[in-house]
Amino acid sequence: MSGIRNRKLRVTFHMPGGDVVLDESFNLRVRVRKDCLSSQNEATIEVTNLPQQFRQDLLSQFTAFNRRKTAAGQIAPVYLDMEIAAGYVGSDGSDSTSTIYHGQVVECGLVQGPPNVTVRIKCYTHQVDKTAYIDQPPPFETTFKEVVLWAGGQMGFDSSHVICNTKYDSNIISNAARSTVVAGDLPLYLEQFYSPDVAAFIDDNFLIVKNRYEALNPEDVITLNEFIGTPMWNEWGVDGTVFFDPAIKVVQAARFESVLNPSLNGTYVVMSLDYELTSRDTPFYCHVSASPSA
Repeated sequence: MSGIRNRKLRVTFHMPGGDVVLDESFNLRVRVRKDCLSSQNEATIEVTNLPQQFRQDLLSQFTAFNRRKTAAGQIAPVYLDMEIAAGYVGSDGSDSTSTIYHGQVVECGLVQGPPNVTVRIKCYTHQVDKTAYIDQPPPFETTFKEVVLWAGGQMGFDSSHVICNTKYDSNIISNAARSTVVAGDLPLYLEQFYSPDVAAFIDDNFLIVKNRYEALNPEDVITLNEFIGTPMWNEWGVDGTVFFDPAIKVVQAARFESVLNPSLNGTYVVMSLDYELTSRDTPFYCHVSASPSA
């Protein structure tokens, strides 16, 4: 890391009456899990001494009781859009802050009582997918790309947030998705059309469908060499922890360069990221899990 940089951490909630922004003036502890094989990313935010009215709004609406009734179909789902941004401000004023997570609040609860009230807020990306039924099937005969765009629409993505670039885009699909009921099943459904040649995944606000061998940009390789602790092998590849870097993304090539464990040095595909970010404590880390390329 070059120079001394101040960390920045922002959690923004898009309330009906206007945005509520939590910044470094609050005691924030944020965990974000992003997995390229999952249709949903998740985040957990713990914050101490929220403004009283905002805390009451969260704790009265997003209860475990309401979440259970929503999952059972007894009440209509109500979710609150939110996003998380993190980065650094350099001594020269340069700002590397970027948004690392988009999602919806689904459940809130107390972690610690008075005098310092700490609230835990659980969020998921496109949580509506878990409960939303497909209400409009695609045309009986259409192209694979149109099926992808239709699937994105069913999951709440507009066409500008759907990336489809495969060699099968113009193939005609008949009677698509007639047996798929829930929108959350659609990413796996899209992969099964031309398995294993097509990769379909969600990265926050984008549905991405590409040829398997083009999912990675061979020129976009990030080097990880400033590890917290020692990177290690796991059953699927390697794990390592580095300082938070917004340039690290899922489905990206990462070159591991470890002095303490050179046996794993090489280039891998980032499969999952686990951010551990705090505003007042020590951790401002990114835990990376990566696998060898096919």
